Amino acid sequence: MEKFKSYFKNERAILFFAWLLIVILTLTQRLIAGVFDFNQFNLSDILKFPFSVLLIGTILLFIWVVPGFKFIIAIKANWKYLLFLIHSLVYSFAYLFFVIILYGTLIEQLNINWIRGQVKDVFANGFHTILQNYIFLISILFAFNYFKSREQTNLAKNKIENELLKVKHNALKAKLQPHFLFNTLNSIVALIEENKNKAQKSLINLSDLLRYSMDIKPKKLISINEEIDLLKKYLSIEKSRYEDQIDVEWVFTELKGKNEKFEVPAMILQPIVENSIKHGFKNIDYKLKLVIEINLINKSVRIKNNGQSLLKKLRTNTGLQLVKQRLEYHFEDNAQFKIYQKDNWVINDINFT
Repeated sequence: MEKFKSYFKNERAILFFAWLLIVILTLTQRLIAGVFDFNQFNLSDILKFPFSVLLIGTILLFIWVVPGFKFIIAIKANWKYLLFLIHSLVYSFAYLFFVIILYGTLIEQLNINWIRGQVKDVFANGFHTILQNYIFLISILFAFNYFKSREQTNLAKNKIENELLKVKHNALKAKLQPHFLFNTLNSIVALIEENKNKAQKSLINLSDLLRYSMDIKPKKLISINEEIDLLKKYLSIEKSRYEDQIDVEWVFTELKGKNEKFEVPAMILQPIVENSIKHGFKNIDYKLKLVIEINLINKSVRIKNNGQSLLKKLRTNTGLQLVKQRLEYHFEDNAQFKIYQKDNWVINDINFT
């Protein structure tokens, strides 16, 4: 099947099948005419004319029609249409001449008077048919050339878009890793002076997170469960630092057996949690509560904290800018991220659908 499809990616193969169709129609026409003229019905003679048409037409396709079309179509000047007119006339006269010669030879009637009669009959009744066949073949070539050109343009466009996506991804990745590493190391440095054992465990979790962040591939999404495991590693680092000053609550909304596949960009939630903790602790003297709600039904995540209220003029920091850029990179306009104040809660909503 694939081999058969490959034939239709070659203009010569397409033209041959088209010409074969013309020959079959010619043969059918002569057979029907022969049935109504049964007294002079001669199958051998009837087959000789379609054979002549098939052979001469195929030869002209390969040595004149296709090469001539490619030569003319490459010309940018307007007078190339004059060349198509000349090309069609040469094809028509050559086709007429060689078909008459071959057919006359096969039926053993080749003489000057017979040739004159055939030429007169063609110009009186059938020369337009030869031109119609030429136009039919050239139309196929134009259509093939158009679709092939469009396919090549789409391939080139897709290649450029993929390259741009890789560049954009690498740029985002280059921003993500230093930003994440710098902020997390600050947390561990602060912890070293207080508890070396906890600092050591935090370094192990940090190395796991860094190893994962370095392996992030373009367009790669991970399951929400993997993202939760990564987020828990990060939270364990922050919990080691803040101990009882922070309380983390996980809330899951799901339907057993009816949850669709839920995938997110790797480490997309970490900057949001980091921002919630960093800004939530400002100017408060009570325990910070962080609630992470995972909705497996609607494919959404809500991260809220009861820390410092949002400023009237909200400034989006580097971490949250990366979140927005990565969501746009992976989902374009299909994903939404917003941060707002509701009562005593600062809420971050991400909808992945």
